[in-house]
Amino acid sequence: VLGYGPAMGDLPGVQAELGRIPFADVNLRKIPDGVDERRALFCGDNLTTVWGALKNVDFKPGESLAIVGCGPIGLQAILAAQVMQAGMIVAIDLLPQRLAQAEAFGATIIDGANEDVIKRARELTNKAGFDVILEAVGGPGPLETAFNLVGPGSRVTAVGVSNQPVFNYPLLKGLTWDITFRIGLANIHRDWDETLRLVERGVVEPERVVSNDMALDEAAEAYELFDRREATKILLHP
Repeated sequence: VLGYGPAMGDLPGVQAELGRIPFADVNLRKIPDGVDERRALFCGDNLTTVWGALKNVDFKPGESLAIVGCGPIGLQAILAAQVMQAGMIVAIDLLPQRLAQAEAFGATIIDGANEDVIKRARELTNKAGFDVILEAVGGPGPLETAFNLVGPGSRVTAVGVSNQPVFNYPLLKGLTWDITFRIGLANIHRDWDETLRLVERGVVEPERVVSNDMALDEAAEAYELFDRREATKILLHP
């Protein structure tokens, strides 16, 4: 994994004009002819992350989905769930600009800063809970929110990155309500060919999440924009 530190091989990142990719025959894919690089880029992570997360819990057409966190991953989850023919998509966040984008993408939104998230979720699902909850923030707090949105037989799939070593798993609820819990980083090699086919056919447009295009030498400014929540997804152009 590039640019992820000692835990993932200590390889440098590739926010550069050129990068060396070890075992390139395994770790690279050729972009199909006619597919814009801007669109194919998301098959390397964001789109493939959420596509795989929903596959991990066997998401089915007509099922309801709650998404905890409307950053780039949460927004991609809306697009992926639409392709998978979700019956209802509900997006939860604290930031107005992210909620506005999620709503523009077609999700029903819950404003976690100004609404009782659990009460509103119960209203939307007739107290049944969501079929699937996708957690896209990371850390014990968002996971706790995800588990508060379940009903009997729900599945929770978590892709939010956290540096916390443990969290308090709701063991009794998981046991008595028959809850499935999947967590893990994206299985890119398993799923990227499938997402490449989707973007090649124009079924999904993952580049819709991009808010800023900036030059590589503007990277420091780009990180500041993202840190201030003034950008959703930034593409750096060498």
